[in-house]
Amino acid sequence: MEMQARFFAQICTGERTLPSPAEMERITCLNRSAWLEQFEHNAHRIRSLVDYRRYMDDMASLIGCEPPFWKYFFLHTRIWRHLVFAATQATQFRLRGPGNKESLAQKLLMKLHVNSLPAPLIKSAIITAVVVALNAFKTILLGGQKQLISQADKKPGFFDFHQAHKANMH
Repeated sequence: MEMQARFFAQICTGERTLPSPAEMERITCLNRSAWLEQFEHNAHRIRSLVDYRRYMDDMASLIGCEPPFWKYFFLHTRIWRHLVFAATQATQFRLRGPGNKESLAQKLLMKLHVNSLPAPLIKSAIITAVVVALNAFKTILLGGQKQLISQADKKPGFFDFHQAHKANMH
């Protein structure tokens, strides 16, 4: 609800605009199909069922408050560990963006329970992060316009609303 309220506040203040009704209907149909595929018969029974993490990440993308994973990976590894391995919750979306409360969010994130992780899992996460970072730097150094593909880019869904919204802003 907080993320929706933040987005609504941006619309009310004129910082954001909504896509056309036809575009919103198209996106709604794509979302419905994605949720039906993911949740099968439960999506018919529970109409408000969504993938929480994906929905929150997409809302954060719309608002401009995505958690700065790379910053925390390099500068605040203990907090990064909580961002990556603790439960997803709204506090992580207060680290940056409009209405951020970084120091409070950091304190709250550090209170989240994180199970002790086996060394191979931690090593795998770090290696993956380094490989992704090196690929990003390689792309930057080569001057390419290539963008990294996120999971949200691969499936239609709420992310499409963000794409339509960005196109509508220009």
